[in-house]
Amino acid sequence: MSAEVKAKWEAMQIKTFTNWCNMHLSKRGESISSLTEDFRDGVKLVTLLEVIGDANLGKINKKPKMKLQMIENLNKALAFIKERGIALVGIGSEDINEGNVKLTLGMIWMLILRFAISDLSEEGLSAKQGLLIWCQKKTKGYRDVDVQDFQDSFKDGLAFCAIIHKHRPDLIDYDSLSKDNARENLDLAFDVAEKNLGIPKLLDTDDMVNLPRPDERSVMTYCAALYKVFSAYDKVELAGQHVGKFIELMKSVNEMQHDYERRARELIDWVNATNEKFVAPVPEVSYDEVRELIAGMRDYRRGEKATHVAEQGELAALLNSIQVKLKSMNRGSYVPPEGLGTADIDNAITKLEGAERQHRSGLNARLRKIRDDLRHEFADLANKFNEMLESFRAFLGEDVGGDFAEQKAVYEGKRAELAGHEGDLNAMQECETRCEACNIEENEYTDFDTEDLKTAFAQLLKTMDKKIAFLGAQELESKGGISAEKMLEYTQSFDFFDKDHNHTLERIEFFGCLAAIGLSNVDFTGQDEAAERLFKQAAEGGDVVTLDQYIKFINTMVSDSFDPKTIADNLRIISDGKDWITEADMSKAGFSADLISYITAYLPHHKDCADGYDFAIWCQ
Repeated sequence: MSAEVKAKWEAMQIKTFTNWCNMHLSKRGESISSLTEDFRDGVKLVTLLEVIGDANLGKINKKPKMKLQMIENLNKALAFIKERGIALVGIGSEDINEGNVKLTLGMIWMLILRFAISDLSEEGLSAKQGLLIWCQKKTKGYRDVDVQDFQDSFKDGLAFCAIIHKHRPDLIDYDSLSKDNARENLDLAFDVAEKNLGIPKLLDTDDMVNLPRPDERSVMTYCAALYKVFSAYDKVELAGQHVGKFIELMKSVNEMQHDYERRARELIDWVNATNEKFVAPVPEVSYDEVRELIAGMRDYRRGEKATHVAEQGELAALLNSIQVKLKSMNRGSYVPPEGLGTADIDNAITKLEGAERQHRSGLNARLRKIRDDLRHEFADLANKFNEMLESFRAFLGEDVGGDFAEQKAVYEGKRAELAGHEGDLNAMQECETRCEACNIEENEYTDFDTEDLKTAFAQLLKTMDKKIAFLGAQELESKGGISAEKMLEYTQSFDFFDKDHNHTLERIEFFGCLAAIGLSNVDFTGQDEAAERLFKQAAEGGDVVTLDQYIKFINTMVSDSFDPKTIADNLRIISDGKDWITEADMSKAGFSADLISYITAYLPHHKDCADGYDFAIWCQ
C-alpha cells in the first residue's frame, strides 16, 4: 500500500472518529474540532468516557494549565478505559498529551469497538464478523448488493441504502437506485439517516468515492451506528411476529367457531325435518311395497344418514380442536350457543334413531316369513360388533390424560385394537348374504347391517387417525419444533464461531454467535451480569455451550408463549408503551394487511385515542 493511500485512510479515519466523538459529546453540549489537539488535556476525553460509559469519573482538573495536571486527567481517563476491560497496548497518557495521531486513533478505535460494537476479542475479530453477518442478513436479496467486507462492498452506497430500506422502506425508493450513481446513493443514505434516524454524517461522501478503497474502520463505525438504531426495530419486528402469530391463531379459532355453529345448526335442522317423516304411521301397503320401503331405508342409512352421522363426529372433533387450541393459548373454553352443543346434537340423533326404529318396526311387522334363527345369527354378530364400536366411541369421549405424546400413544394402541376387528365384518357379510337369499330384508333383532357397520367402522378409524394426527401436531408444537431452515441457520452460526472446532462455544464465541443471528442489546465483554446469566442459562451451569444446549437455548429465546402477560408485554413494545395500538404501530411491527383489517374490525377503539384500538381484550 502506498504512503499516499495510507495518509488518505488516516485522514478519513480522523474525520469519521471526530464525528463519532462529537455525536456523543453533543449530549453534553460539547464538541471537538481536532482529534489530537482537543484530547491532550484529558478534559473532553473524560467527558466522552462519561457519556459513552454512562459513568462519573469523579473530580478532574477542569482547566489544567500545567502538563502535570493534563497527565493526571489523562491517567484517570485511561484507568477508566482499562477498568472496562479495554487493553490499550502501547498507548499511554504521554502519547495522547503529545498529540500522537496513530496512537490517539488507536485509542478511539478501541472505544468504538467496546462501546459501539461491544466485542473486543482478538482486536475486534469477533465484533467485525458479527457486524458483517448482520449487514449480510439485512441486505440479502437486494439487487447489486453483496456485502463481503467493510470497504469495496459499501463504496457505491447501495449497501447503506439497502440496510435503511430493510427497516424503513418508506424512507428510500430502492428500486430507483443504480450502482453507477455512487455519490447520489451515499448522499441519500447519509442524509436520510441524519434526518430520520438521528445518525450524524460520520462518513464523508468524497472520501468514500475518491479513495480507491474506503477506510475499513470508518465504515465499520458507521455500520455500528446503523446497528444500534435498528436493533430497536428488530425488537418490534420480533414482537410483531409473536403477536401476529397469536392473532392468526385467534382468527383461526374464531373461524372454526363460526364454522361449528353453522354446521351444527344445519345438522339439527336436518334431524328435526327427517324425524317428522319417520314418526308418521307406516302405510298399509303390499309385501313388494314394503320391500321397496325397506330398500329406501337402506339407501337412506347408507347415504343421507351416513353423511349426517359422519358430520356429527366431525363436529365433535372440531369442537375438541377448538378447545385444545384455546387451552394452548391460555384462553377459556368455548361454549356453543344454546341448543348447538354436542350433547344437544347427540340427543337429537338419538331421538331420530328412535323414530327410525319405530318406522322400521312397522315395516318389519309385515314380514312374517323370516327365519328367526338366521336373523338371530346375524343380529348376534352385528350387535356384538356395534357394541365394540360403541365402546370405542365411548373411549373417544373420555379424558385420556397425560401430555400430547402420552395421549397419542394411547390412541395409537386403541386404533390398532380397533383395526383387529375387521375380520368380523367378513363373517357378517356371509351371514347377510344367506339372509338375502332367504328374502330376509330386515332384521328386528338388530339395528345394523353389514354396510352400516362397515361405514361406522371406517368412520371410526378415520376419526381415530385424525385424532392421532392432531395430537402429533400438538406434541410437535408443544416441544417448540424448529424448522429445517432455522436449524440450518443456527447450526451454521454455531460452526462459524466454534473457532477451535472443539464442538463447543466458549463465552466470547457464544456471544458472537448471538450477534450473528440478530439478537440485540447483549453486552459481549463478559463484564455485564445480565449477559453472564444468559451464558450460564445456555451452558446449564457449565463453562462451555454444546450444540444441543445452544439449539435448546435459542429455541427458548424465540418460542411463542400466549399467556396474557406475554401478549400484553409484546403489544406494549409494538405500541411504544401505550395502552392502545394504531395502524401505524401494526405496520411498523410487520403485520400483514389481512391481520390489520382483522384487528381493526375486531377490537374496539380506545377511549383515550380515536385512532387507537384497545387490546385489553387479549390481555385478560
